[in-house]
Amino acid sequence: MLQLLLRLPPPVLAGLGSFLGALSTVSYLFSIADTDDREWLAWRRVYSTDELRAVWERRESDPLLLLIVVGKVFDVSAGRTYYGSEGAGYEGFASGYDNSRAFLTADFEHNSTDNLDGLTPPEYLGVEHWAQFYENHAKYTYAGVHRGRYFDARGRKTAARREYERNVAAAEAERAIHVARMLAATRCTVEAASGMGRGVWKAMSCEAPLVPRWLIIMDHGKLCVCLPYHEGDEAEPEDQERPHKYKTCAANATSCVARTG
Repeated sequence: MLQLLLRLPPPVLAGLGSFLGALSTVSYLFSIADTDDREWLAWRRVYSTDELRAVWERRESDPLLLLIVVGKVFDVSAGRTYYGSEGAGYEGFASGYDNSRAFLTADFEHNSTDNLDGLTPPEYLGVEHWAQFYENHAKYTYAGVHRGRYFDARGRKTAARREYERNVAAAEAERAIHVARMLAATRCTVEAASGMGRGVWKAMSCEAPLVPRWLIIMDHGKLCVCLPYHEGDEAEPEDQERPHKYKTCAANATSCVARTG
């Protein structure tokens, strides 16, 4: 058989090689148990860090700009104003490295890493918000994946990528429960307060022993809800979807006058 193959003309051998290579790829794709991986691999390009760095380094002569978020690569050439120049503020995201943690702070001095260990559930949702932003953007397009922490050399999800997705799913479930509880809570009685100086002042009150707390929920805006008082309520949560006490009021007060605008 080998001797027969060797007698074939070079163009025929080349065509046969391409065919067998394609057949091998198809066989590999359908051998993957994970259907999601199979669908992505069918059209995914895998970039090395060196390739992505090279794109960044030739940005002055080539309009292409590529950004990485949790291992996925997006073409953000349409956002050159934000990603293409030193000092623009967001150039660290297109520099050829996966700086996913910096999406929470834009602090490239301390958070230039793809390591997301130790994030809180709201922080995982913060990173995922940006991942979805690029995924669904009208002008930015999906370009492939980065070979590194989240995808391997064949473009398959690594254990770190799967852990990230599990953490996001858990955070989304936790948030849904929290939002449902906040929306079901009794709303404060809110009245205009006069004679308090400049700005808009309101009087918020709840039936004892509940106390007024404000929070902002996406698609629902800023709410005032009546909740039980707990020790430590004086602390200011970073997540605006968590209950906050009004700054001018005692944490255990059932009524409160505060500037709201």
